[in-house]
Amino acid sequence: MLGNDHEEWSRGFHSNGGYFPDGDMGWNQYLGEEKDLTMWDVIVEMLLAARGKVSAIASGDIRSCNFSWISSHLLEQAWQEMAQTLTEANFGNAREILEAEPPRWLADSTASACMLCGVRFHPIMCSRHHCRFCGGIFCGECSKGRSLLPVKFRIADPQRVCDVCCVRLQTVQPYLMDQAVCLKPEKSIPDAILRQAKGLAIITVVKVGVMVTYNVGTGLVVARREDGSWSPPSAVSSFGMGWGAQAGGELTDFIIVLRTNDAVKTFCGNAHVSMGAGLSAAVGVIGRAVEADLRAGDGGYAACYTYSCSKGAFVGCSLEGSIVTTRAKENSRFYGSQSISASDILLGSLPRPPAAAILYRALADLSQKLER
Repeated sequence: MLGNDHEEWSRGFHSNGGYFPDGDMGWNQYLGEEKDLTMWDVIVEMLLAARGKVSAIASGDIRSCNFSWISSHLLEQAWQEMAQTLTEANFGNAREILEAEPPRWLADSTASACMLCGVRFHPIMCSRHHCRFCGGIFCGECSKGRSLLPVKFRIADPQRVCDVCCVRLQTVQPYLMDQAVCLKPEKSIPDAILRQAKGLAIITVVKVGVMVTYNVGTGLVVARREDGSWSPPSAVSSFGMGWGAQAGGELTDFIIVLRTNDAVKTFCGNAHVSMGAGLSAAVGVIGRAVEADLRAGDGGYAACYTYSCSKGAFVGCSLEGSIVTTRAKENSRFYGSQSISASDILLGSLPRPPAAAILYRALADLSQKLER
């Protein structure tokens, strides 16, 4: 560094500005000895160069707008090395987080105050909360975040985490969300049950309420023929109520596995009633559940397995009841016949409609996976 620059720096930055870190006494401690170039030196030179440029422009001396002993090429190289280091650190950190093991939670007695802000816990005013990622104990204000956890935690729903872990997990949330969204429904249903299925009902239902809930939905039913092919789809709708310790709202995709011909005939009638006890827990992204229910109507009665994939904010257990009806008008409009019935569609020999090609492709993919 030139003498004038050194004098200018010491007068403008060190003496009055206080830009050096604590314990740093300026350049005097380095005079007369070999000094390695550090990142702090780079930053110092950049500040000095910037100040020199501003002074030169203000005075009209454009020729003095240059760096002292660090060239622009060296600075550019330093910034590139910084960027590469940060990138590698970020990838390494993400890899470490994704491979993390579930921690052992600290006992409540180990902390009388929040491990982040230090506020003392109180049984009513300030309760304890465990961070699901690190296992520490925090107050509610320091653990408001909800994040998806790595695969080894074996939890699909977002969990409460402390503010520090929430920031750490933020970098891997897109990856974990993609994993959750890409989960196929058939992965949750045992292959043996799908192979034996005589039909499938796919219904999307919206449920809302507190204590007493209401649900309404619509969907399609298809039956498997003797030769293994699938019948044309029959449109259905549902409406129901539930009661119990539950609250919130959710959007649920139901896959009802019709394991017997009697179960298929149940959906061939005009309407049937479904009763079942369910435990629901959906917070934010995806929640999955399975339950058995009994269905009875003018088409007969049978037990079915119902698999669901929920999205929303809904927690509780309840006794569910719903009425599933055949959408006769929709079937008549779709197939162009006023007299067509659900039995004709599911148990008859109607050709498969081209408009349902996407459905049949999905069923074909499912069949191929089951055969592997």
